[in-house]
Order: sequence, then structure tokens, then C-alpha cells
Amino acid sequence: MSREAINKLFTRAMIDTQFAQRLLADPLQTAINAGFELTLEEQNILSDAKANTISELSEIILIQLGY
Repeated sequence: MSREAINKLFTRAMIDTQFAQRLLADPLQTAINAGFELTLEEQNILSDAKANTISELSEIILIQLGY
């Protein structure tokens, strides 16, 4: 997932509270349902990501992807 795609994912989460709730509950399925194409590595990262806030989730994903 490019940095641009990550920005789109989290920008949407910041303006759409229902999307944010879904993203926190199930990051992988929410990203797939939103149309993001993910590599196997990205799928694993999203599948394992657990966070209480969008900011926390963003940080986890960015670190795991090496950004």
C-alpha cells in the first residue's frame, strides 16, 4: 500500500466515524471493502493490527510498513 493509499484510508477514517469504527474493529476487511488492493504482507499487517484509536492504528501500520 503506497503512502498515498494509507493517507486516503486514514483521511476517510477521520471524516467518517462509521468507517473509523469499522476500521478499528476489522482493519483488513474494512480496507478490502473500501477497494484497497493489498499485498499478502499488508493483509497480514492489517489482520494483526489492534488499536483503540485511529491515530494508534495509523502509527502501527506505518511502522510495520516501514514508513
